[in-house]
Amino acid sequence: MKAFLPTLLVIALLPVMVRAQTTRTVLTTADSGAGSLRQAVADSADGDTIVFAEELSGGTIVLTSGYIHVLAAVTIDASALPVGITISGNHASRIFIVGDGPTLFDSLTLIDGRAPDGTTGASGANGGYGGGIFQNGSQLLTLRDCVISGCRTGDGGDATGNGNFPGQGGHGGAIYTAYSPLVLERTILRGNRTGDSGVQLGSTTRDASGGYGGGIYAYSSDVTLIESTIADNETGTAGTGGSGGEGGGIWIFLNANLTVIRSTISGNRTGDGGNGNGIEDLGSIAPGAGGQAAGIFMSQLSGARIENSTIANNVAGDAGTNGALGPGFPGAGGGIAFRVTHLELISSTVVGNRSGEGIGTEYTGGIYVKENARLTIADSIVADNHSETQTGDLADVFKFSNGMVVTEGGNLIGENTNVESEFPEPGVVGEANTNGDFTGTATAPLDPQLGVLGNNGGPTETMAPLPGSPVIDPVGGDTTSPFDTDQRGRVRIYNGILDIGAVEYLPDYGPLVRSLKSKIRGTERALRKAKQAGKTSRIAALKKKLKRFRQRLASVPSVP
Repeated sequence: MKAFLPTLLVIALLPVMVRAQTTRTVLTTADSGAGSLRQAVADSADGDTIVFAEELSGGTIVLTSGYIHVLAAVTIDASALPVGITISGNHASRIFIVGDGPTLFDSLTLIDGRAPDGTTGASGANGGYGGGIFQNGSQLLTLRDCVISGCRTGDGGDATGNGNFPGQGGHGGAIYTAYSPLVLERTILRGNRTGDSGVQLGSTTRDASGGYGGGIYAYSSDVTLIESTIADNETGTAGTGGSGGEGGGIWIFLNANLTVIRSTISGNRTGDGGNGNGIEDLGSIAPGAGGQAAGIFMSQLSGARIENSTIANNVAGDAGTNGALGPGFPGAGGGIAFRVTHLELISSTVVGNRSGEGIGTEYTGGIYVKENARLTIADSIVADNHSETQTGDLADVFKFSNGMVVTEGGNLIGENTNVESEFPEPGVVGEANTNGDFTGTATAPLDPQLGVLGNNGGPTETMAPLPGSPVIDPVGGDTTSPFDTDQRGRVRIYNGILDIGAVEYLPDYGPLVRSLKSKIRGTERALRKAKQAGKTSRIAALKKKLKRFRQRLASVPSVP
């Protein structure tokens, strides 16, 4: 035994052999075989990087053998390609299934992914999840400078048995993630969709909903968006009596954190509710509700924070019709709806969102603070949102009976119906109230006077204040900010006072500067000609004129 111990010690001291990380190069746009992306992924081990040959720039890899299964912790990086690389699911399969390893996708464009439909049976099966990417591991997935568009989850299968339920539409039009953190950096999810529910083919009607999360469906998964765009995504519609899919842009649930930084969530839509059958003795006499939360739906989160971001022009689904007892309820929370969650909304803009059409009094177009939820809001705009219900117009913020709204001041609230105690009217019209907020009412709403959503600089579209907007340098406004820059990356405080919302107003002196420079050049040319001609009085006049133009140019303020 004594002779054996030194041998063990020698073995223990031997250096551990560590596998060198490998860089693999994709050489062809073919779906499979040597040099293909599929083969490079299959050959990779943890820590490997997959890059693309320069001649593939602008090319498209069309998947004809189904999705690519990423099992190792790898980086797939097309950032060196001048025009990037596109991977198409060919409307026939998902593009990636990601396993249990930290994975980075860089500069990829993923298009036309399609999860499978649910099968028809006595009870219909749910549609497949994750139209573009399906992730179900426990490690981080990061998308950097990527685009996912035109992807779709499966439709629910039909039910043939009496009283059985059809399948629900699949969740996660672009991305489905469960128990796995997700980070999007400068990434765009646009024009993706979840599946519709199946239908009941038997004589007794049962309902199912459209799929949730047109852009992202996240279950117990932390989600972080940085300088990213979630736009024009849609959730599925329902069969007879079912509800439209929730969370047109993002749907996130259970023990997770959502962080949105300098990002835009716009133009998303939730599905319409299914119509009722209009016959009281069948299984589903009531029409379905429109899908709620066209922008973001959150439930039972550990925390949520939206900063320097824009939530705009999202539309919740309409209620179904043809019910024995009348029409159904509309989708609520055109911009945001959340429950059992604390949301911090800081220096952000929530504008132009609307609820669906239908009956009811609790269906706001802007932010719906549901049961056991808390909204803390500071330096933000919530205005010009619309409720399309037949019985009320709770346009901007609706607080459920045990929801809570806390203002930290510096906000512009377009109209304060239902939140009068949190956002009281000011003592003097046009001035801030006692909380430091600018508040309108249903009869006298405040217009933030913003431009349309568009390119105002920076990586995402924004809504910039127009000259004369009340959000610019508000009287009594904050003189400090927790942020150095606004959503665009421009200076956060200009002219000494923090502007309300996601964008700091910066005067555009460009036309003036260009005009003065043009006048200076013209005057300099005229001065040279006058000197050549020996016109003394003309020379003196031109020198004075040139000096005046140069002084005006030097006095133009510098805008960071």
